[in-house]
Amino acid sequence: MAVARLDLASTAVRIRLAIAGGALAAVGYGGSWLALHLVPGVRSALAHSAWEPGAVMSAWWSDAAGYPTGDTPAWLWAASPQSTGSRASGSASPR
Repeated sequence: MAVARLDLASTAVRIRLAIAGGALAAVGYGGSWLALHLVPGVRSALAHSAWEPGAVMSAWWSDAAGYPTGDTPAWLWAASPQSTGSRASGSASPR
């Protein structure tokens, strides 16, 4: 709602929004990468509920590791989709 109140016709405002969006994306994906590489226990917790054990390290940018299953909060560190749909419940097979 705050963006709607900005003067989006102004080039300076659009540039600042683009820079802020890029910075927020970098912080989000970069934070997930750091968590998977530096926070103890995150990688092993995700590996126990992933479709493929080797795919866990791609969870910071992709859904190749699977979707959240079980009760581990470690999936909150992954930048992959946080879906709780039919694929998460195991009714569909992995790719």
